[in-house]
Amino acid sequence: MLYFTTSVSSGQNDQLWVLDDRDTDPLLIHQSSIIYLNYPVGRQLYFSSFSTTGISGLWLTDGTQTGTTFLLELANNLAVAERIHMMADLNGTSFFVKASIIGVGVRNTAYELWRSDGTTAGTQLLKTIVDVEELLQNSTTQTIDLVVAGGKVFCVTLIEINDTPGTLELWVSDGTVEGTYVVEQLTPQAPFISDNPDLLPEMASGGTQLLFTTYSEVHGQELWASDGTAVGTQLFQDINPGSDSADPSQFTIAGPYRFFVADDGQRGQELWAIPFRAAPTITLDPITFRASDNIMLNAFINANNAETTVTFQITTTSGDYTNPLVIPATVNGISGTTDTKVQADISNDLLLNTTYFYRIVATNSEGTTISAERLFTTTPYRSFLPFIVRGTN
Repeated sequence: MLYFTTSVSSGQNDQLWVLDDRDTDPLLIHQSSIIYLNYPVGRQLYFSSFSTTGISGLWLTDGTQTGTTFLLELANNLAVAERIHMMADLNGTSFFVKASIIGVGVRNTAYELWRSDGTTAGTQLLKTIVDVEELLQNSTTQTIDLVVAGGKVFCVTLIEINDTPGTLELWVSDGTVEGTYVVEQLTPQAPFISDNPDLLPEMASGGTQLLFTTYSEVHGQELWASDGTAVGTQLFQDINPGSDSADPSQFTIAGPYRFFVADDGQRGQELWAIPFRAAPTITLDPITFRASDNIMLNAFINANNAETTVTFQITTTSGDYTNPLVIPATVNGISGTTDTKVQADISNDLLLNTTYFYRIVATNSEGTTISAERLFTTTPYRSFLPFIVRGTN
């Protein structure tokens, strides 16, 4: 599935289109003054739409006009301009940073961390991570990346005010308000590092923990790790021993390893590697409806280098999986570090006119991952032809 935009009238009217691999012609989904494509999740897409005459906001589409949902209004005027800064998906829950650029002339930027399950009601503020009311004029703020590691989402914020050195904060979230907090205050490598992007921290998933670079007077700029707690945030390895910096960078996964470049002080910049294995990650995909009691549930699984088994659990009571209908995925024994599509074929196992809730459970040697819950409702009549029923994807 390919999403793309076109502009009409010299960029004053953007159109969002989709080209489905099952169709022959592109389908027009949405049009507005400006459209930004924010983040793909399976076959779905988060996008921002800005209008000079109507409501601006964040949307989610499954590639159909009826499956395009308004999630969150975004301010778009001279006093306040709100933008979606970055996004990440954690097992069916999407996290994003909303940036609010406030003021005329000298402008400050506040940042908020949000979560969404793909519905308007389920799009919720978790925490304000940089509050503009606490900032002075001539300040610089920045949020550095969203990284999923160890079943949590991490980010780093930077605040530089006037002529004082900046502060860096490592944040973590498990998707709840209570579980969203500052893990550790980090030390910038130099004053005003916003002027030198090479000095900003880099972040990457290390499987069960976050890998990131940060500076200390004792070790210089080195590789650190965090499990989302202050006690579990510590130096991973002093690659260039002593106060000199190894400056690790360019983190990349290939096969069973996380590769990066670092300088040990003796051989210059060289390629380093860390074994990479983790609990599986899950990306939910829209349901395929084929008949009133014949439905295909879909998802993508990343096994993270450990052989993974997958089941779909179905129940009629939200949150109650004590005795669910358990259906093995059509593909099992998944391995590697790329997304593999899995499905559950529900044929003639469903009651008519009934709301069902389901989740996906993926297990490997590193742990078990459970997706966010989704629901669908069957029609009150039996049909052997394709039709549409209500569902959340």
